[in-house]
Amino acid sequence: MATQALQRPALEACAAGAINEAQAARALLHVSVCRLRDVPEVAAISAQAFGFGNFPGVDGEAIVKLEERYAAAVKREVTEKLAEALQRKDEATRLHREYRLRRSSQVMRAQLAQLRDSRVVHPRPETREERREVQKWLRLRRFVCVLARDGESGELMGCASVSLMQAEAVFPPPLPSNAPLRFYVSNMAVSERHRRRGAASALLRQCERIGRLWGYDSVWLHVGVMNTGAQALYGKSGFSVVNKGMMLAGPLRQVSVVLGLRGQASSTGEHGSWLGRAGPLRQVSM
Repeated sequence: MATQALQRPALEACAAGAINEAQAARALLHVSVCRLRDVPEVAAISAQAFGFGNFPGVDGEAIVKLEERYAAAVKREVTEKLAEALQRKDEATRLHREYRLRRSSQVMRAQLAQLRDSRVVHPRPETREERREVQKWLRLRRFVCVLARDGESGELMGCASVSLMQAEAVFPPPLPSNAPLRFYVSNMAVSERHRRRGAASALLRQCERIGRLWGYDSVWLHVGVMNTGAQALYGKSGFSVVNKGMMLAGPLRQVSVVLGLRGQASSTGEHGSWLGRAGPLRQVSM
């Protein structure tokens, strides 16, 4: 009922000519958080967005079969990794809450004993192992997959994930790095039939809200150098290129990337540009 109430003013305004169809479509967007039941839909959209169109201008049956196999691999990996991340987050949330309740109950028992003038047993200090466990739980809890749905049909339009990543690392995990953790947006995908309806912008805005809620003042992400549409979106949203690095893409293939930052100045004081060697797997990071 609440969703319908939000939809009605937009539909009436569109019918009256106060807003156009694109503006009405953006008003009908519904942004939510991914649950386990949503994983198959997210995997399907990710396969469509990342599995096809990697070789623009190149035709042939071999390319079609290659992209079909790659899309199937993307769908399978997203299904497994996203479900695993959500389950690990739920488990970390449960363990962290139980730990906090135990610590709180110990403090309350000590306070009650003090009020009753009885023997007070003060809570013991946290051990190093406990502090490490708490940090691990907090890290696992810092993961959200955001969804954008059509407000009328409920169909999934797009998705994006946010987490803490070492965005400046030369090589991706599990290889070690001393790079700091950044608020990082990944797997931004919008289904082809729902593009140019404001889904990507709505997802970005929600990611920014989560970043501010977590206490971060910058947003990091990567984008393919051939993905000019996404580059235009991020540039319009205020992102800028600030650094270059190396990452692995595909089966051990290295590609150049540009690391970008939003919300604070570059450490070098200079911003980069959308430059670099072309290639379907080449990426720039914003």
